[in-house]
Amino acid sequence: MELTPEAIGTLIATSVVGFVLYLVTQFFVTLPGNLLGNKFRSLGVIRGKHINDIVRVVGSPTSVSWNGDEQVMQWMATGYHIVLVFQNDICQGVTHEFSQAPGAAPSLPPPVTAQIAPPPIPTPTPMPQGDEDEAKRCFMQAKEFLKGGQKELTIQVLSDIVRRFPESKYADSARKSLGLDPKSK
Repeated sequence: MELTPEAIGTLIATSVVGFVLYLVTQFFVTLPGNLLGNKFRSLGVIRGKHINDIVRVVGSPTSVSWNGDEQVMQWMATGYHIVLVFQNDICQGVTHEFSQAPGAAPSLPPPVTAQIAPPPIPTPTPMPQGDEDEAKRCFMQAKEFLKGGQKELTIQVLSDIVRRFPESKYADSARKSLGLDPKSK
């Protein structure tokens, strides 16, 4: 069989039309999933949000089940699937997320799971007014929090030392650590 210029032109035209139809079909097939994913991304950090706040933006879940005292809710649309866990109607986080956007993966916003806040940091026990020994105990607690990578909690404890034990040598160390000591600049 001989390839004539007419046959080559027909082959190219058929290929281009087929490819365009494929792209259009993919766009419309995954459109519901892309829209659902965008709604979830618009929520920002979803851990700690009330179920009503989530449903108000993304709509009702596709399925709801219980796992002990946890409520598991799923939202599904062609090209997108997300599973959230709730306790007492408060979102505890994402257990699964799948997103398919053909040909556009590099330009997509980060998935919802990348926007989830880390687990809440345990709050320290209240520091009573006290003496140098109590200030030392609190300062050691701050050092442990820092070792554990809990920066915000470290700052909170150091600030409490400065406020509660202003005359303590540990308050001086806390001021230096917080950058409040004019001599440390």
